[in-house]
Amino acid sequence: MATVIVPVGIVILVILVALFFDFLNGFHDAANSVATIVSTRVLSPRIAVLWAAFFNFVAAFVFGVNVASTIGKGTIDPAIVTAWLLLSTLIGAISWDIITWWFGLPTSSSHALVGGLIGAGVVKGGWGVVQVSGVSKIILFIALSPLIGLLLAIGLILLTSRIGAKFSRSTADHAFRRLQLVSAALYSLGHGTNDAQKTMGIIAALLFAQGLLGAVFFVPFYVILSSNHGHENNKTTTLRRIQRRNRRSHDPFRNSITRNTGKHDPHYRWRDNGSWFHTPFVRSKMGRC
Repeated sequence: MATVIVPVGIVILVILVALFFDFLNGFHDAANSVATIVSTRVLSPRIAVLWAAFFNFVAAFVFGVNVASTIGKGTIDPAIVTAWLLLSTLIGAISWDIITWWFGLPTSSSHALVGGLIGAGVVKGGWGVVQVSGVSKIILFIALSPLIGLLLAIGLILLTSRIGAKFSRSTADHAFRRLQLVSAALYSLGHGTNDAQKTMGIIAALLFAQGLLGAVFFVPFYVILSSNHGHENNKTTTLRRIQRRNRRSHDPFRNSITRNTGKHDPHYRWRDNGSWFHTPFVRSKMGRC
């Protein structure tokens, strides 16, 4: 199929829409990556955001861009990809993200993007354009990912509970405060090797469709930088939200209890140097292990 070359203005428009999807995609996940280390006061909000941003940024350079390659060439036949097809894909994924955000539905932006890409490809070229090997892996892990996460979480909480129970509270508190830095870094690395790469794949597919990458598909260095920059903007937004919340309340965790229950928890005890050991939920769970 002949390559459809579009004006530069259309290419820039699609890239901007892709970067907006990148921002929207990480809007909630960015907060998740710093939530624990900020709420337990292991790091200040500003340092926590910088910590998460650094590991999110270096992930693509350390672990490669395999996810971006799957999106760019392993979902539908790259030969049928055009700027208009990618624009339709992005608008569909963004619309779905906004709808589910409005109704509070926990859906995946990544799967919305993949579904939109497959749908647009099928409309243009029929079912034969679907790359079965790539799509089958995506479908398989849609089902497996929650189950794997469930089993790993159960195993880790049992393991850490047993280990923590063997030490004094102060020793466990000191250790887990530092381990929270590790968990936040690993979360950000995972985010950078997965969600941040969806936009890389879309932009690289656009450039490849325009004949700007030559005969072989790859993800250019400047595409990695631009997509990561869009994701890092999420961290800046997260920092501003945290700072606004902190200005309204000195103790956001206590206020969340008040909002949810209508009264303060009489068993709640905040510690300035506190870790998750000092929350009532974890104390009760630790006592039952």
